[in-house]
Amino acid sequence: YIEIHVIRASRTATELILIGAQRLKLYLEQYYPDHLKFLLPLDTTIRSDALRLFQAVLPKNITNRSGFQEEPISYILRHTQLLPRHFLILLNSIFRRKDDEQDSYPFPLKEEKILTGVRDVESRIVKEIFVAFKLNYPTAEIVCTRSIPELGHKFSVGDLHRNYTRHGKADFYGRNLFEFQRMLMEIGAIGKVIRDQATQMYIQGKFEYTVGEAIPINHDDEMCLHPLFSGVFGADSDELPVYPYGTGMDDDYRD
Repeated sequence: YIEIHVIRASRTATELILIGAQRLKLYLEQYYPDHLKFLLPLDTTIRSDALRLFQAVLPKNITNRSGFQEEPISYILRHTQLLPRHFLILLNSIFRRKDDEQDSYPFPLKEEKILTGVRDVESRIVKEIFVAFKLNYPTAEIVCTRSIPELGHKFSVGDLHRNYTRHGKADFYGRNLFEFQRMLMEIGAIGKVIRDQATQMYIQGKFEYTVGEAIPINHDDEMCLHPLFSGVFGADSDELPVYPYGTGMDDDYRD
């Protein structure tokens, strides 16, 4: 898979699919041209064709780490902050060809290849996020390392405050509780649960990287942990997974 560097600017899920489909088509042209022939004609600038390309190489469903079934493209997208670079890093990892796979016909990919591909690069993506915010929050990584393992996929504002007192305060250079919460919100580690959009499959959350401004938080609000950060710092859980708003094909947070 061919890596490219992209300016840090959030996109819609559809835009990411179109970008990824162009790279995926090049990959198939190089390594599996016979498989690509069955999909032609194919215009990767059109959403329906781009999705058809992904559906041709991915399984219909996978079982995520929480034990729930979901579509693989949704699983991959919710492990991004809607940045093209994040999506391409994940695809590079998932579609990486090992020596023992050079002559095989791997499609649809096995679900373990998708789960492992995401798991292998989560830390890299999160470290890049810390680097992006290092000037404002130089201790963000150590604070997250000590604080996040104590948080669930969903938690109250009171839980976050207690977490700050027990774990966050010591490594946050004496900055106050509000600044602790602000840091976690700004880097995209935590978001606000959208209560009227809860489903039997996901906890829906709104994160600041999709709105471009501070999200107001009240004491009775519920918070949630971004899948990237729960994957790196949390433990496997049987809680519902978090689905960041903007990850769906029909979500356009810029509206």
